[in-house]
Formats: sequence, C-alpha cells, structure tokens
Amino acid sequence: LFAHHLPAGKLLLGCGHLQRIRTPFDQAKGDVSRFRRQAKSRTYHQFFYVLRGEPPFDVVAVSTEWCITMNGHFSAHWRQVLAQGEEACESIQFAGGLALRGQSEVVIAYGINDCEADLLVIPLARVFAMLRPVQSDLN
Repeated sequence: LFAHHLPAGKLLLGCGHLQRIRTPFDQAKGDVSRFRRQAKSRTYHQFFYVLRGEPPFDVVAVSTEWCITMNGHFSAHWRQVLAQGEEACESIQFAGGLALRGQSEVVIAYGINDCEADLLVIPLARVFAMLRPVQSDLN
C-alpha cells in the first residue's frame, strides 16, 4: 500500500473509535448541519490511523473523523424525520473489524445501537485521501 504522503515501506492500517459529548458548535466547519442532531449527546466517531510496519511502530498518519450514516433497522423511524437530503450518524456505532479486500477496498465490520451488525466497504483511495501525516519524535 502506498500513498504519496505516507512513508515508504510496510505500513499497518487501523481504525480507532472516539466517544464524546457534543456541544452545538464543536463540529468542523461544514459539519454543523450533519451533526446537529447529536448536539449535547453522546456521540461516536471513527478514524483511520497508519503505523509504520516495523519497530518502533510509530503513528505516521491519522484521518479526519467520520461516522456511519444511519442505515440500521432500528434507525428506520429516525431516518423518516430527516429533511430531504439530510444525513445523520447512527447514534451508537462501533467499528470492530477491518480487512483489505483485494488491492482497492477496505471492509469495515461495525455494530449499530448495540443490537445490529453490518459491513461497510470503502475504496482504499478514499481512505488514503482522508489521511494526514503525523509528526513525532520517532519520525
């Protein structure tokens, strides 16, 4: 795997999980409408990270946060109250598995609302586009 802003050599891709309490205006610019239904609530977001694939296994890149859009069975009612074209994140979500499919896709196994499971397929190029280099004392 290679992207122009990642170091050469073996790399390891992972998926991290965040839980936090949102306030109305702590979203990134442009995300206020997407995350507005999460204001003052516990929210869950994921992010990708890349480790160097050999010692010292330091973090070399981290992605922006992302969420899983409402698509679960128990979210059907809430999808009906969204405005046309509006998206919202699943209220409880957890990415628990990550696999490379072929050379061009990443498959993420995730849970929804502590009662459903699903798979999300993301083009590897999109994952790379989300990554930002990280500086540390080791790199």
